[in-house]
Amino acid sequence: MKNSELKVLLSFAHYGEAQFFFSDPYLSLQVDPQYPFFWRGKGFDLVLTGEGLWDAFYRLGLVLSCYRSSYSYILNLGICGSLIPEFKVGDVVAVDTSYLWYHGEWEGISFCRMREGDGVACGDRINGKWVDCVTHPQRVVEASYKRVLGGYAEIVDRELWAIGFLGNRYHLPWLSIKIVSDDVSNDTSCSLVFQARENFARALKSVFDTSFRNGSNSFDKKINQPLVTVQTNEEEVEAQVDSLLNDPDFYWTHSLKLQFVKLKDQLPHLEKKMIETLKQNKTLKPKVRAMKLLEYLRFCQDPLQRDLLKRQCDLQEGMAQQGIQLKFDERGERLFFQFAVDDAKSLEEKIFYLQNSLPLLFPLDKAPMVTQRASQDKST
Repeated sequence: MKNSELKVLLSFAHYGEAQFFFSDPYLSLQVDPQYPFFWRGKGFDLVLTGEGLWDAFYRLGLVLSCYRSSYSYILNLGICGSLIPEFKVGDVVAVDTSYLWYHGEWEGISFCRMREGDGVACGDRINGKWVDCVTHPQRVVEASYKRVLGGYAEIVDRELWAIGFLGNRYHLPWLSIKIVSDDVSNDTSCSLVFQARENFARALKSVFDTSFRNGSNSFDKKINQPLVTVQTNEEEVEAQVDSLLNDPDFYWTHSLKLQFVKLKDQLPHLEKKMIETLKQNKTLKPKVRAMKLLEYLRFCQDPLQRDLLKRQCDLQEGMAQQGIQLKFDERGERLFFQFAVDDAKSLEEKIFYLQNSLPLLFPLDKAPMVTQRASQDKST
């Protein structure tokens, strides 16, 4: 088969990343009757490798063992975590070399992306930032651990090394384009990444349409756009800064005041009711209240975290009206409820409200187990 007649094999970890490819009439993807994680189309086939090293080995290995001769190269599209401060959420990067960290040590074999000499249209002519990627068997969520890995590579994922290994095994070059889903400065909130899955999926489709759909060789490093655009009035911001600095509900040390001034441009992004909620929480000391406000402003620097913070605030406010106190852990991934009930009927009403409210924050098909346990215990 001539190289011009070969297809490209698109590789994604899961459906969420590839969701906008299935409805594209240009690709005409149809699920393979033998492998439910594999789709065949016009010019492009698509495989969902699953999340993690071993799922990728299994699924991609099955596809390549049957159809390797149909492809010119593998194009991996997905999300990654940043291991260095230079990359922020939404940045787009291309992988130069894939490494593996396994059982606390580095695997001695690494795999490089395809080059111009591989006879593929794209390659060195793509304009973008080339980075090294370390594949890790577990999710890397702690900021301190990210910084350790950042001494060896710029980004981290969970599947690419398996793709590189199988590409080498079947003599098939590969190219990987990643969207940064979390930065190195904070612990990763998996629920935050989940909430932003559609934004990342759109970004991946945009990269494909711009750089690969019609044989184009351009590659833009930045395609992310702010999720929320806020018109700011400098005088109003300064007035709000002065008001908060002189508010007796907040205690500002010299250090906290300097941090607040640096973050003042985020005030227009912050919901006013969030400040009022802080002031109404009399269990917090004024200094702790000021530190909490700084934390909110740091969240507002990231439009994805800003969106999640607003959802959390709206949910807490609605539940408070129903007599339910809702708290989140530091990462925003675990929820804690507290409410009083008089009888079985009032318990059922509280559970019914929770079942219908939580999908506003976590769009799941089933209510979390906490509501099911509460139903069984019938406790206060």
